[in-house]
Amino acid sequence: MEKKKKGKKGYTVVMSNDVKKGIERMPRVPKKELLKVMEGFMSGEIDPMEVGKSVNFEKLTPGLRCRKCGAKEVEWLIDRSDGEVTYRCRICGEHAWMWEREYEEAVKKNPELVLHEGSEESG
Repeated sequence: MEKKKKGKKGYTVVMSNDVKKGIERMPRVPKKELLKVMEGFMSGEIDPMEVGKSVNFEKLTPGLRCRKCGAKEVEWLIDRSDGEVTYRCRICGEHAWMWEREYEEAVKKNPELVLHEGSEESG
């Protein structure tokens, strides 16, 4: 998203072709809401810098191998502002989110999947 030229109000919304195709495939109601927000950005009625909540991501260790393909190349992040944990496998694309408590339980229940930082196991 880019601020419009001096003297113009609003923002220019820039999207990749993949995003445009995804919007076209969306169900009518969420698509209509998304387009309404984008129009608000472009008109200057909505400031994109004031939308949503702040995120405080931090790398989470130890990580776990991918539950789908077993790969070690998995990114584990925690949002310290709300305790939400997300992971994404860089090999197969598997991704999910969970609460920090659920992550801690998964580490305890699956010690064979734990990747320890600094070891050959961590990739």
